[in-house]
Amino acid sequence: MTTTVAVARCVSYQREEVENAVHSCLQELGGLQKYVRPGQKVLVKPNLLAAEPPERGVDTHPEVVRAVLKELLGLGAKPLVGDSPGVGSLARVAEKAGIAGVCRELDVPLGVFHREVTVKAPEGKILKSFPLVEEVTQVDAVINLPRVKTHSLTRLSGAVKNLFGCVAGFRKGEMHFRLQQAEAFHGMLIDLALTVKPVLTVVDGVVAMEGNGPRHGDLRPLGVILAGTNPFAVDATIARLVGLPPMEVPLLALAA
Repeated sequence: MTTTVAVARCVSYQREEVENAVHSCLQELGGLQKYVRPGQKVLVKPNLLAAEPPERGVDTHPEVVRAVLKELLGLGAKPLVGDSPGVGSLARVAEKAGIAGVCRELDVPLGVFHREVTVKAPEGKILKSFPLVEEVTQVDAVINLPRVKTHSLTRLSGAVKNLFGCVAGFRKGEMHFRLQQAEAFHGMLIDLALTVKPVLTVVDGVVAMEGNGPRHGDLRPLGVILAGTNPFAVDATIARLVGLPPMEVPLLALAA
């Protein structure tokens, strides 16, 4: 079975360029209306790792978040933005990252992202349930907005790894402690992706991070926006774009 991953050139975070690239990718996938209906509640899940300004390249850029929110609002959907940051509160991290300002401007709420619910993982091989933030269970669809970065544990931080932010607060640290073997941790991330099931992933690949990621690496221009329905296929495409054979990414090899 084949799956499409759309890639559009985007060499800057200039608003019109980002909006055009996001729209182009969505059109190549059949249009946003193929995945989201008017009136549906949609969780938009950027990568909000830490309270850093956009120019640091740590979090999903606010212009990418804005472009996706505008597409959803134009369709008549009801978006909500949220993540469970690794460092600091969602409100503080989103403010520093410029995403809270986008939400205020477009009148889109930020989630709470600390109330926990247990969600069964029927396809799980490592875990049969997950302690997820409540918002994941209260929406009709999840749209995943990662940023292209290297990662000290998973080698590549993209579509699949970004969904780890759906796990409630301190539970993420607990999982790192419980699953210290890399293969077990990668297997957990695969289980999580199959549980959350985002309807779309839209990737900020305009400026990527390499080296000591996901927070302290060097920034490198990549110049693309990507989108797809299968987060594993999206990550395999990211790997190829940065010159990394997908089967050399342990998570992707295990997923395959």
